[in-house]
Amino acid sequence: MKKTYEYANNKEIKAKIKVLKTDVPNTRGLGSSATCVVCGVMAANKLMNDKLSKEEMLQVASYLEGFPDNVTPALYGGLTASYLTDTNIVKTIKYEINKDLKFLACIPPLKISTKESRRRLPHELSYEDIIYNTSRLVNLPYAFLSGNIKLIKDILSDKMHEPYRIPQIPGASIVKEFAKDNELPVFLSGSGSTMIIIHTNPVDYTVLKSLGWNLIELKNDTVGAIYEE
Repeated sequence: MKKTYEYANNKEIKAKIKVLKTDVPNTRGLGSSATCVVCGVMAANKLMNDKLSKEEMLQVASYLEGFPDNVTPALYGGLTASYLTDTNIVKTIKYEINKDLKFLACIPPLKISTKESRRRLPHELSYEDIIYNTSRLVNLPYAFLSGNIKLIKDILSDKMHEPYRIPQIPGASIVKEFAKDNELPVFLSGSGSTMIIIHTNPVDYTVLKSLGWNLIELKNDTVGAIYEE
């Protein structure tokens, strides 16, 4: 909150925050730190009578988080892509997601810190692997808009981080195999340990339930963070 006041050139307003409820488990690759950052920035802004715009709150939140990747969807909702201008201003583009898409969050008991997970990544990548991923990345917004499960499955194939991170998660191979057998897209959420399966029709998750993981059905949030009285 202090950084938000500084950004707005506003006198610091003392406040005590009490977290009533959170549905985002920490160290699971679901953006728990970004959720807290956005909450703090928005709380400070409300105490300043909404002095900052959403775009300005994004600048503060990105600075505090260290990058915009997670705070942007937390603030705006939906599928977002962000970049930094030459003057270090965060810009974001929001894309529509097909309303029929559903997301099954498969959350294991294993906690993995982002810092720990990054140590597993290689210091260098081949041009082939970079081209493999970027050629898919440019088509990702269309894939999610179309709702074409087969296309999304192809697009989410990865060679830059999942091969190095997934082996550290016990049971992840079973989730991958389940998705493959059912021809469903699956990806590692953030740095892990959560894995997310995308589907449109009801699926029998009996095999996954035997893992003892927490399975939560999610839908796309198109609104993002809001104030509630």
